[in-house]
Amino acid sequence: MNNQYAPISAMVGSQGNLISQALQWNPTRPLRDDQGNLTFINTSTRNPLASIDAFKDRSVTNTMVVNLAPYYKFTDDLEYRFIYSVMRQTGNREGIYRAGIIDPANGLNDEQAFISNNGETNQQMTHTLSYNKQVSDDWNINAVAGYEYLDYNFNNNISFGRGFNYVGLDYFDYMQYSTPATREIASYRSPTNQLQSLFVRGGFNYLSRYLFTATARRDGSTKFGANNKYAIFPSVAIAWNIAEEAFLKGNSHINQLKLRLGWGKTGNQEFPSGASLNRLVFGNRSISQANYGNPDLKWETSATINAGIDFSILNNRLYGSIDYFNKKTTDALFEQTLAQPAPAGRVWVNLDGEVVNKGVEIALTGTIVKSQDWTWDLTGNVTFLKNSVSGLVGYYETGALRGQGFSGVLGQRMVNGQPLNVWYLAIHEGIDPQTGMSMYRGADGSISSANDPAINKFYNNSPNPTTLLGISTNVTYKKFTVGANMNGAMGHYLFNNTAATTLGLSNLSLRNIGSSFFNTGVKESISNSAAPSTRYLEKGDYLKMANLTLSYRVGNIGNTLKNFNVSLTGQNLFIITQYTGFDPEVNTDGATNGIPSLGIEYLPYPPARTILLGVNFSL
Repeated sequence: MNNQYAPISAMVGSQGNLISQALQWNPTRPLRDDQGNLTFINTSTRNPLASIDAFKDRSVTNTMVVNLAPYYKFTDDLEYRFIYSVMRQTGNREGIYRAGIIDPANGLNDEQAFISNNGETNQQMTHTLSYNKQVSDDWNINAVAGYEYLDYNFNNNISFGRGFNYVGLDYFDYMQYSTPATREIASYRSPTNQLQSLFVRGGFNYLSRYLFTATARRDGSTKFGANNKYAIFPSVAIAWNIAEEAFLKGNSHINQLKLRLGWGKTGNQEFPSGASLNRLVFGNRSISQANYGNPDLKWETSATINAGIDFSILNNRLYGSIDYFNKKTTDALFEQTLAQPAPAGRVWVNLDGEVVNKGVEIALTGTIVKSQDWTWDLTGNVTFLKNSVSGLVGYYETGALRGQGFSGVLGQRMVNGQPLNVWYLAIHEGIDPQTGMSMYRGADGSISSANDPAINKFYNNSPNPTTLLGISTNVTYKKFTVGANMNGAMGHYLFNNTAATTLGLSNLSLRNIGSSFFNTGVKESISNSAAPSTRYLEKGDYLKMANLTLSYRVGNIGNTLKNFNVSLTGQNLFIITQYTGFDPEVNTDGATNGIPSLGIEYLPYPPARTILLGVNFSL
């Protein structure tokens, strides 16, 4: 696979990236002069076309996958299977930076290049012994026992140099020509990352009415401390197929009615390998300790209770399900700084407290029209969600905000009695008509431009949607079919970090200004600096047309082409929202100390609208 990368990383400094440079470019200035040369203003106000020309970043990735899956049947009921798979991936990435294009006067001696090589090998081995027996006309039993082993290995090395003089060649092809004092090399190999599991699953089915399944896993990971590498995760589920009972069987109105109840535990090990050990890192002729070990580090665990009902009525013209779930997560994995007077450093721990996610999901499908020529199916699903945090000692901050004036700013917290990742920001109360400065709420409830937004912060709204929506439909007329899928979310708030730090009034007069800054009702001072506040907190409600497909089934063409079908598909066609950013389905990574962030937009690459023409047939 070959890739070309644009300079669109959100982890940038004051120079921004291609997206912010395009947004900030003064629309009254030409991008090229009369001679066709790129326009230059200064090094901090970059021409986006110059950035495209200045960066060349490409990669080649090769992937090989091998799978083996022999099996042996001892009897008709007893079978052994062995699965082995290995994935080997190698990648080469090369890039150059033409500083002379960005700054024609001073950048020629700062031309840069890098070469990066990656290797990844993942292995999986699974043994299973399964038993499936129809004991009688009434009873069926099944059981599976197995062992699974996974191994992940990753390595990387990179070379970097600067000080090239452009002679028409890509710098990564002659790295030795860089200035010796600027050359850097680094290499990395991941610590041991292995997972092994023993598992058993058994169940029975009686009269197709009463179903029972129980599972137990014993998972062990090298990521955890020596005292807690293994943990057991059980689950159990029962179902009652009421439609098979004598008092409902044969009912012409109820075609299916099933009650379900389940409980289970799962474990999470998604954190860095080697984090439970004393970990050292190599620097320039130096070795330092980056992580202190924790032999008691254990699995993050989630226990889930779910109950549901499946139904189908009116000769299966209307069917659906209703589910309730309650998920409680404990022993959350977290990296914290050691408290003084301990040595400087960090250690991974399991947090006290719990995070609860609960809700109800409703799915309904109906065949609205069904005739010889016409068919129309409509499906809708809605999920109502609620989450909360309790039992923590103190609070934990995350949600890194970025951009000019936002250095080191965090906008979210994990704290008792609040939703997960609750926003913790100053409350913006408008623009002072006398001074043109922003007014903020104080700790005493006062509203004044003298209140410091860095100090007076409040819990305010959640980035977690309270409602998720899905709508899909298919309409068929003879050989024509139209299918559409929409998705949406409501009840959450997003932080428009792009508007906060990229398009503010402080850009005058060299850069573009966001139109919202002229719609405040009063004249805002150009010295009114941006601050992390609710001014940039917006409702994230949306409904998106994810894809729409029109197809025509031609059928067979002669004796050669079979099942010929032509389709036209549009993806990301439109979105209904009041959010003023690029797309409410966005989240710039603002994770801090291992705690994920949610609902932050900062200079994302705009989502593409795609039109696909498809032709399918068989020979």
